Amino acid sequence: MANKVDLREGGINARAVVDSQEGLNLAQQLGLEYFETSAMTGRDVDGPFNYMASQFHMNYESTVRRANALN
Repeated sequence: MANKVDLREGGINARAVVDSQEGLNLAQQLGLEYFETSAMTGRDVDGPFNYMASQFHMNYESTVRRANALN
């Protein structure tokens, strides 16, 4: 997840160290999801949490199905 994407704004004064494509490429290489957020502006801060909740829920449902299949 890339936080502080607000630091990319400002043209020549931007302070971002990693650009979007570089972050996305690394996430893809590692088999991870990629999110860009800004806590300062509130931009897209729900995305990573919603993704994790969805993944936990899918894992839970899968576990319940496997347990029910054993009975």
